[in-house]
Amino acid sequence: TLWNTYYNAWNLNPRQVLTFNHIRKIVAMLEGYQRANRKSVICVPREGSDQHTADQFTELLLYHFDQQNIFETISTAFRGALITGMNFIQLWMDYRRDPINGDLKATVCPYNSIIVDPFFTKMDMSDCQGIVKRTYVSPSDAANMLPDHHDDIMNMQGFSPSQATFQFMPQN
Repeated sequence: TLWNTYYNAWNLNPRQVLTFNHIRKIVAMLEGYQRANRKSVICVPREGSDQHTADQFTELLLYHFDQQNIFETISTAFRGALITGMNFIQLWMDYRRDPINGDLKATVCPYNSIIVDPFFTKMDMSDCQGIVKRTYVSPSDAANMLPDHHDDIMNMQGFSPSQATFQFMPQN
């Protein structure tokens, strides 16, 4: 109805137009199943390594997963992949609260913030030649991430939308 309100010239017959989302219930069913049957993360020793060390790594990973709510991030990425076909999870170290060790963080990279090599064929992406990712941050956030280049970042000028690589991102 919103489309008809603003673009009524396309609709010569002013009757009510109904939209049925047939995919929503399928996505909700698969997402609910994934959330109800989440698998945990475990470390397995390889080549005769120590099981005790692997158990300690498992406990560390589970601690970080609980602290940063990474299981919810995985479910969010799964839902996005059900809808669009592909989402990525980016793991990174955040040194803002703990400058020595850092905190493990995970964020979802939606399909429209990345460009993947269109010629990869393997599911593990071992034949992928590259991935380009763009994230929009404020100048102050960029200066905090790169403190050695603070003055250069604060003096930067933007560019026109025609020069943008990711023209369909919401921030544009």
